[in-house]
Amino acid sequence: MISRRTLLASLASPLLAQPAQPVIDIHQHTSYSGRSDAELLAHQRDMGITVTVLLPAGSKYGLAAGAGGNDTVVAIARQYPKEYRFFANELPDIPEARPVIERYLKMGALGIVVPPSPKSFSKTAWGLFSTGSGTVGVRQEMVLK
Repeated sequence: MISRRTLLASLASPLLAQPAQPVIDIHQHTSYSGRSDAELLAHQRDMGITVTVLLPAGSKYGLAAGAGGNDTVVAIARQYPKEYRFFANELPDIPEARPVIERYLKMGALGIVVPPSPKSFSKTAWGLFSTGSGTVGVRQEMVLK
């Protein structure tokens, strides 16, 4: 006769052998409130996060908490490609916006953080499009309040 303990262990065995479900954090910043990259990495691992999406601040008027910019998120994503992804960001109403966004999209950004414009208080919508040859382009549309 089989014991209850043996029966339960045999029934639970396939369930315990299954891989854990991924835990994805879709909103993290580098250098947030003075937090180091090492602290960010340790926090995400301690929390059991399997994939983290890093959102950079633009080059000017960054978040009050001092979030890092595009280069900081790319550095972590390249160092830990299985665990970290990144978006691109730039202020929409400065002349460098389009080339900066295109540069980081070509580097592997998953998308674009769209901040409100600090000068006009309008919002700029950035749209991604493909030319069909695998090249990604950026289209800008102004949406006034």
